[in-house]
Amino acid sequence: EYHTVDAGDPAALAVVVDRIRRTASPITGVIHGAGLRKALRFDELTPAAFEAGLAAKDDAAVALFELTRQDPLEFFLSFGSISG
Repeated sequence: EYHTVDAGDPAALAVVVDRIRRTASPITGVIHGAGLRKALRFDELTPAAFEAGLAAKDDAAVALFELTRQDPLEFFLSFGSISG
């Protein structure tokens, strides 16, 4: 299944993870990809846009890892954009 959520919003992320557990329990794998709403080439990124994109990837991955710590994960895959 594919789920979308503003992963920068920990409460919204927790709601989605709980919904997945109720409908497809247990969670055995996570594939996490995140980025900006508008795709930019790396050389077009401003410092602020770079930090926002990095936060969407890193902060959300850490939050998602914490939320799935109790699950019997077989894999956790997090990836960046092709522009990097």
